[in-house]
Amino acid sequence: MIRVAAYQCEIPLILTKEDQLNHVQRLIDTIRGRFGRDQADLIVLPELSTLSYNRETFNRLPMLAEEANGKIFQQFSTLAKELAVTIAYGTAIVEDGVFTIAQVIVGTTGERIGVYHKMHVAQFESSYEKEYFGKGRKPFVFQVNDIRVGVMICYDMRFPQFAEHYALNEDVDLILHPVAFFRDETFPSWHHFVITRALENQVYWMSVNQAGPFFGQSIFSYPWLDRDNKAVISGDEEEITCFDVDRDVIAHYRTYYPIRDDNQFLKIW
Repeated sequence: MIRVAAYQCEIPLILTKEDQLNHVQRLIDTIRGRFGRDQADLIVLPELSTLSYNRETFNRLPMLAEEANGKIFQQFSTLAKELAVTIAYGTAIVEDGVFTIAQVIVGTTGERIGVYHKMHVAQFESSYEKEYFGKGRKPFVFQVNDIRVGVMICYDMRFPQFAEHYALNEDVDLILHPVAFFRDETFPSWHHFVITRALENQVYWMSVNQAGPFFGQSIFSYPWLDRDNKAVISGDEEEITCFDVDRDVIAHYRTYYPIRDDNQFLKIW
């Protein structure tokens, strides 16, 4: 079992490197203040948590994006080692002149466990990612203690094969889903997708948004929901919320509700 913390953080307008580094330092100070006294095994921040989601910022990607081992990574690396915790933060990474939306995973000794590059970039409503970002090429799975964790970012959730791959081929227990969900016409369907993906794949699901009146409402879903076990939805303000992820709970629900065993399509294909 592990304890996972969702940090629904405020993100100011970031237009300079100084803005960005000051913002990252505030995030680090907040995490240090909370987990200097509390305990977590994994801390998750939203999609692009180190820069603001808007055209003004994206037009400055050559200045704000970093290589995977850049200054921002070094800041989170120091924090992860200090607290002996795994941290997953969102940022823009540049490799060979191509920018990607990425979630960087930092281990308890400060090492970079890996990077997931967003595979499905969105270009509708309040999203204009294809104008600025390239696509990732492969899923990413890592482990925290006995829990296997798959990563996807925002728009990725709309493709059911992705979650199914993690659940069936990678045997994950938890899907991390950092997002930057603005309150446009796509916002009302977001929670429905999360709950559906969690239940149909019988996994825990943590979907972490940034805070604020135009974002907010991060959601955590269990592998099964009933009268006593409901998805947990945050408000709009900045907050850190902790949840336990337990393999015994997953095993119980997969045994009691044998959806995988009953799936005839798996036997056909």
